[in-house]
Amino acid sequence: TDQKLWSSRVYVLLQKLMEMTMTEPAANPRSLRLSDRFGDVLALEVDAKIIDRMVEDPGVVAALDDLDISRLDHPYLSDILDPDNSGTIKISEFIDGLHRLRGHSRRSDIVTVDLMVRSVQRDIYEIREALERASGSLALA
Repeated sequence: TDQKLWSSRVYVLLQKLMEMTMTEPAANPRSLRLSDRFGDVLALEVDAKIIDRMVEDPGVVAALDDLDISRLDHPYLSDILDPDNSGTIKISEFIDGLHRLRGHSRRSDIVTVDLMVRSVQRDIYEIREALERASGSLALA
């Protein structure tokens, strides 16, 4: 089923992230098991550069392919998954972003983004007008 595919591929990706972020080599290969390090996984914040290196791994590429994440997105995955441009990606952002990237974009996705952009533009316009009024009031005082 789709849930089993999702779980197994995300497991592969998280396992790779853990391997790439470990500062000390594991003395015991079992210490790399995600189930044994659940707390570490949840607290993990990954440098975007690690994601950039990770997407070059054939096993990661295969997992992303299985999840229907376009290969055109692979080189930009760190940018896509870092919504606040902090340079680090929380595991929650990583998983949520992968979930949203699955499959083909729909017209509704494009319309949703367009409406959000228009809303932000309206807010910026209102802020600009308020600042202009405030600066005009200060000039008169």
